[in-house]
Amino acid sequence: MAWENVAVSFERFCLMAGISTLSQMMEQDAIDLCGARHGRNVDRRGYRWGRTVGKLGFHGGKVAIERPRVRPEAVLRLCSRVGRRRRLRA
Repeated sequence: MAWENVAVSFERFCLMAGISTLSQMMEQDAIDLCGARHGRNVDRRGYRWGRTVGKLGFHGGKVAIERPRVRPEAVLRLCSRVGRRRRLRA
């Protein structure tokens, strides 16, 4: 019984450590692309677009993890051109 509690506790520890590490890695990737949150950086290659919840597989199930949403600058330029065309047609 005690050994089962240790095993469950260890799995929970590994899961939480993994989620924390992945969250930090994704946040660092967002900083590399977009700069610091709420910062103004002319050299950024993307824009922050909020946060969303994704899912990871863990022991045959799914675990929710929050991640930053980032849009590359090229996608935003394309969206703005499409939006201008729509406004011009209307």
